[in-house]
Amino acid sequence: MEFVTRVVTGHFHLWFLLALAGLYLVAPILRLIVRDRRVAWYFVALAIPFVFVLPLLTRIPVAGELLAEVLGTIRLELVLGYSAYFLLGYLLSTCRLGSRAVTWLSVAGLLGLVGTIVGTVMVSHAREESDELFYRYLTINVAVVAVAVFVLARAWGERVRLSGSHYVW
Repeated sequence: MEFVTRVVTGHFHLWFLLALAGLYLVAPILRLIVRDRRVAWYFVALAIPFVFVLPLLTRIPVAGELLAEVLGTIRLELVLGYSAYFLLGYLLSTCRLGSRAVTWLSVAGLLGLVGTIVGTVMVSHAREESDELFYRYLTINVAVVAVAVFVLARAWGERVRLSGSHYVW
């Protein structure tokens, strides 16, 4: 039984394969959403507070407990979570970003990275044990770092063309 379980679920580092399978199952629905870019951006905008920001606030004493219970009940991350990354990747890959936007998104990514480090140190220190809250995939700091990496890779790819065994700038 353990063998069957491991084949189906993979090892802990392969968790994303099942997440991708789920995304591809809802891809026809997401395709309908991206037909209207305003609706797609609305979908992503809904995910920002409900999936990427509010869960970080669940560690606040008293109010955080209530928030955690509400979020745990409505489970918006099931609908908005990784689908938001999927749609955001599509939206960013199909829009023109000027150098100013790339710069600002890069700065946001750097701030997200610093926020991950500082937040982890602060929360871990307060709890007196290692806490990976800020390393969760569905947090705003990780999302802005992911966007920055995507945008920078795209900008680099537009400037650099691989030709044979060397780069052409």
